[in-house]
Amino acid sequence: IQALVVGAAMSDLIPRTDQLSEQMAVLDRQFHQRLIELSGNSMLTRLSHNFWVLGKIVRAGRNPETVRDEHLAILKAIGLNKPERAEQLMRKHIRAGKRLMEVGIRDRRFVPAWVT
Repeated sequence: IQALVVGAAMSDLIPRTDQLSEQMAVLDRQFHQRLIELSGNSMLTRLSHNFWVLGKIVRAGRNPETVRDEHLAILKAIGLNKPERAEQLMRKHIRAGKRLMEVGIRDRRFVPAWVT
């Protein structure tokens, strides 16, 4: 968990360039994959591996600082052994990305982008 906290906090060090969204998307995908692995939930791990391609095209375009803060809050809840709070925060995090993508699709602004 500590390595994930350090990784999330280090996202502040990424230079604000045109490559920012690509770098943040890669870090975000790595964060989610590692958290899934740490969960020990074999079904979730298998699902995430089977549908990894979806994570490569889905980039919601959320504010990087907001995403970082959400990640840190989730990790803090896990570190404090508050699984219900961590789950609540994870669900909120997922809903925010989903909502932004749904609006983009509805308004015909959503363009899938490959995350390498």
